[in-house]
Amino acid sequence: MTAWSFGSVADRLVANNKPGRRTEEPVRRHSYDVNDRRAQVFRPIGDGTKVGAMRWRDRYLQTAEEYDRQMKKKGERHPLGANALRVLKALLWLPGLDFKTGRLEPAIATIQDLTGYARKTVVDAMRRLKDHGFLNWVRRTEKTGNEPGEGPRVKQATNAYFFDLHRLHKRAQMRLAQLLRKCMPAAGTSTADSLEGAEVAREPACDPKLASILARMEAAFEGEGASSDTGRNPGEEL
Repeated sequence: MTAWSFGSVADRLVANNKPGRRTEEPVRRHSYDVNDRRAQVFRPIGDGTKVGAMRWRDRYLQTAEEYDRQMKKKGERHPLGANALRVLKALLWLPGLDFKTGRLEPAIATIQDLTGYARKTVVDAMRRLKDHGFLNWVRRTEKTGNEPGEGPRVKQATNAYFFDLHRLHKRAQMRLAQLLRKCMPAAGTSTADSLEGAEVAREPACDPKLASILARMEAAFEGEGASSDTGRNPGEEL
């Protein structure tokens, strides 16, 4: 996986990455107040520690890159594409991202600054990430403090972004689980638990029998079609 950096642009954005940074757009439909429980979607990155989160995001990005290559159909464009992968990395490497809480709420303009993309390109990339389960978000609003008759009572806040692993294609789920753990989960631990579970600092030696099972499972997924469980909604806007 090729490493690249956002450089000094990212450094300049640390101070601007403030919680609830508002946009200048009108309030959108299906938005929730920042304090509404439905807007409380942030989740720890990996196990919430710096080391664990850095490992998790590396492997999450690797999963997305492999998915993009493997799921491409002949004569069609990549399901994610280079723009979406760059936007995903911009989010995962966002300056000031709190690994412990997973608080992720940049303005579109922030992503533009980090990637150098136009707004339309960023929006399209995020839709692709959402369509394929690699990103999800909730629209939010916040109170203005205006009294009745003095102006709008609420204004649009930035979206709350999060990673909902259960929306990933099964192929991506399995690959991510393989990258996160060298062995299968312990007895009594579900696949979902293994995906959401903490990244261990020291991985156990893998039992050859379990490794063989994983290899057969991977081969089975390689023979599957490219159908997705994520449920597209191309008309939805950010």
